[in-house]
Amino acid sequence: MDVEIQFENLLSNLHQLEKFVDRPELGTNYVLPTVEILLNAAKINAEIFLSKALQQKLWKTIKLLIDDVSQNSKDNNRKYNLINVCNMALCWLVDLSLLVQTECGFQFSAAPMFLVANKALYVPYPQRLSSSYRRRFESFICLRVGDLFRYKSEHDTADRLYAASVSAIPFIGDAWNQRGLVAMLRGDTLSALYYHYRAIYCKFPFLAASSNIQRILEKYSNEVVVVKSSYDERYLHALSYSHFLFPINREIIDSLINESISVERLTCFICVLSELGDSKDEKGISDTIQHLIDGIIDFIATKDSCSQEDFLTLALCLRVCSQEVLQSKNVDCLMQKLKEKQVSIEDVHHLRCLLSFDNPLPYPLNSTDILNVLSAIRDGTQRNKIPLPLKENESALAIKATTNKSRKPDVSVEPFKNEEGKDYKSINQLDDNTQGGSRRVFHEELEDVIDLPCSSDEEIE
Repeated sequence: MDVEIQFENLLSNLHQLEKFVDRPELGTNYVLPTVEILLNAAKINAEIFLSKALQQKLWKTIKLLIDDVSQNSKDNNRKYNLINVCNMALCWLVDLSLLVQTECGFQFSAAPMFLVANKALYVPYPQRLSSSYRRRFESFICLRVGDLFRYKSEHDTADRLYAASVSAIPFIGDAWNQRGLVAMLRGDTLSALYYHYRAIYCKFPFLAASSNIQRILEKYSNEVVVVKSSYDERYLHALSYSHFLFPINREIIDSLINESISVERLTCFICVLSELGDSKDEKGISDTIQHLIDGIIDFIATKDSCSQEDFLTLALCLRVCSQEVLQSKNVDCLMQKLKEKQVSIEDVHHLRCLLSFDNPLPYPLNSTDILNVLSAIRDGTQRNKIPLPLKENESALAIKATTNKSRKPDVSVEPFKNEEGKDYKSINQLDDNTQGGSRRVFHEELEDVIDLPCSSDEEIE
């Protein structure tokens, strides 16, 4: 039978089962037949399966089953039942992963080994599947298997899977958001903020991450911080005040400069900077962040030796630094260091979050590239620019302005507890991305745009 006819027959059977989804009183008996049909469809033709986004339909079916078990189980059995259904769903996704790889003759590049097919099992005449579809499929599998492990509270495994999803396709915000959720469950607020900012500032943002950022920063906008406070306290204070447009003590900003801010933390400030407009409050915060960025360049320039992290920080600063700092004598010294020390930086995913120049830096990054950009900017043949905000969607950060800058924000949020605290009430308010929706997704290699189901806002159960 012709492949397309087989596929249409399967889709017709699948359509007949969809009536159960809209009638909860009929139970979840539709789940197993739906999964069987979808796995058969992937075996018949993986490319059609992926082009019709049937992998998302499989996840929707899994998620409805998980929700049903979570809502209808008795309290004393809920956790046990949830783990069981997650393990069953894990088997389905692993089967799908291995099936597509063996039928199409390829291996995942970043996923854990239990998701990677053995080459000895490849079929003799594999189906054709483009590399962009392969990456999208790998990103999907790692993302959703990561969700299942997160539901089981296996956060280390979940985070490794989310990282693999990001590695497969770094320009979609869903997996970045999930990494932020796991970081908060661990009590790692700083990493959570970085991941949530990355979820917004990518080619296809997960905009619900903005509410996660806001919930985190509200807590720190109420805390009293002085120059002698810990570095993390000063950083969170400055970032939260920037977010809510409250004036920041310049001494605190200077103290951050003198301790060499990391690339991850600097990225958060640059994301805020890219959203600021022309109002008085916004200009004040913009000047403060600009002072921070210029100070970091001067700090790196005056160091006796520069590390790879310093070069990466410098490359990020070049996106938004002022012309004044680029003309300083310190930058002359820095350019001399770049000539003397050749460094190649492979870990450049930090730099992909923001558009930097009309002609972006090449990857992998090396010190010669930075030197050339510095020279071009100083000569006026190239300009650095702040990336444009995401106006076509909505204000990504939803920054709260206030007319009364003499008082602190009037907010009160219970502190997040880490894994040891076993209190996830506050964490459960963070937005997840586990329901189906619709979004236009960039097909990286073919430069085309196709419609795919994607994530929309949801809270962790």
